[in-house]
Amino acid sequence: MQADRRRDALLRVWLGVLLFSGCAGPEGRSGPAERSNGWVVGDAADAGFDAAALEQLAVDIEAGEFANTHAVLIEPDGSLVFERYFSGSSDELWSGDVIAARVMGPDRLHDLRSISKSVNSALLGIALADGFESAVDRSIADYLPELGLGRQHQEITLHHVLTMTAGLEWNETTDDLEMNDEFRLNHVSDPASYVMSKPIVHEQGSTFNYSGGSSQVLAMVISRLAESMLRDYA
Repeated sequence: MQADRRRDALLRVWLGVLLFSGCAGPEGRSGPAERSNGWVVGDAADAGFDAAALEQLAVDIEAGEFANTHAVLIEPDGSLVFERYFSGSSDELWSGDVIAARVMGPDRLHDLRSISKSVNSALLGIALADGFESAVDRSIADYLPELGLGRQHQEITLHHVLTMTAGLEWNETTDDLEMNDEFRLNHVSDPASYVMSKPIVHEQGSTFNYSGGSSQVLAMVISRLAESMLRDYA
């Protein structure tokens, strides 16, 4: 029963995060359109929201008060009560270009970027269930033995990867794409091996270093635990 409650809670977190990834409904309406995909549509006022304030929010976003906002969706208790899309820009890392004034909408695929890290964490919690607390203290080598990690790298635990404190050399802030690890990660045949082969430059647990590579390693762990492709498990 406790595992079921934890799973349901994690799924609610995950679905809440995905509110900003796009769903059906035309621009310009005061409320979301009816849809055939099973998502219940409700009324903002009935749900306790100030409908006029929501409309003013949309006006303010259109006027540029909240820069580069792509979408606003509000879904209390499983009912979608507000849905609006806007124009914005997106950074295309793989080309080095900034695509400006892109009109967002329910049918446009959207790069979720770091939202994926929250989804990964939720999925990992579901996959580990009641064994979560002890599982995060185990070495990554226990989950991915095929990586053949050396002694130092075997000190990296699942907890270190989750908290981005693995101590590995990693740089995804540079504009030099040849030196940017996130960019290079997209062009290797074995992403997890690429990440875990990086040199150790800090003691594990001592230093936070933002890493999309950590998310790739977690994705591999989740797939292994679930015995399924990550997207199928999600």
